[in-house]
Amino acid sequence: ANGYFSNTGASSSSVTVCGTPAQVLAALVTPAKWFGTSATTASFPSLTILNVCPTPTISTTGTLSAVNTTYGTSSSPTTFNVSGVDMNAAITATAPQGYEISLASGSGYASSVSFGSAGTITSTTLYLRISSTTAVGTYSGNVVLTSAGAADVNVATVSSIVSPKELTITGLTANSKVFDGNTSATLSGIAVLNGVLNGDVVILGGSPVATFATSDVGSNIVVSVTGYSISGSGATNYSLTQPSLFADITTEPTPVITSILTATATYGIAATTYLITASESPITFNASGLPSGLSVNTTTGEITGTPTAVPGTWPSAPR
Repeated sequence: ANGYFSNTGASSSSVTVCGTPAQVLAALVTPAKWFGTSATTASFPSLTILNVCPTPTISTTGTLSAVNTTYGTSSSPTTFNVSGVDMNAAITATAPQGYEISLASGSGYASSVSFGSAGTITSTTLYLRISSTTAVGTYSGNVVLTSAGAADVNVATVSSIVSPKELTITGLTANSKVFDGNTSATLSGIAVLNGVLNGDVVILGGSPVATFATSDVGSNIVVSVTGYSISGSGATNYSLTQPSLFADITTEPTPVITSILTATATYGIAATTYLITASESPITFNASGLPSGLSVNTTTGEITGTPTAVPGTWPSAPR
């Protein structure tokens, strides 16, 4: 036969098998550890049988760095290298809580990965990062390297922070107003919370208060809003940015008289009530040049009384 025992399933010029007689026999009868076929001319290697197997040893190089990130975004990875000699099996690397690990920088991340096989495991780069679903907080711990028969190796991480994700509020408009000497503002619309991830339960609430940056007349004045808050089981992973809006403060419009501008009355007889009317809903009224006996109600705009002045034309003006 041209097949021969290689202990690895691959061509080799020398083969070593170790262990108790039972372990050596078990290896010799394992089909996967034989190399070659009846159609292949075999070049038989030297065979060394040891009573005691060499101790599998895991080695590492490189130092991990902090991998700070914001909730909802995976951090950039930090790396280190792992190798092994006299291994009985693959090496498994398990990430600490909040982290994930991979054999590639951009994909394949999981809580643990395995690599290599029995024999020598060449230096392999591992990528460690904080997961996008890791809650806000500070994280550290050890990447634990394990393999059958080898002593566990711990690789310490550097303390890393997951910061809250910023949420914003849209859907609101600050209302422009006529100058009134104060900075109070009003809002219209329905507040909508933006940026919640992963199906988190976050509820927008609070009692909003809107304030102009100045009480002076102007355009595009900043209107700051305070008082909104968030709650719910996922709220601790977020921060809330209050809305910042813009609106105008305009000058008070000048009323325009809309009532007729002439009226007649008879000397000594109570005059028909004359009502001053005007646009812009004025709250006070006045008139100048009224004949004697007539007066104006400055609250209602009514001119009443009995004329006692010399008959004639009296130029008067509502104001």
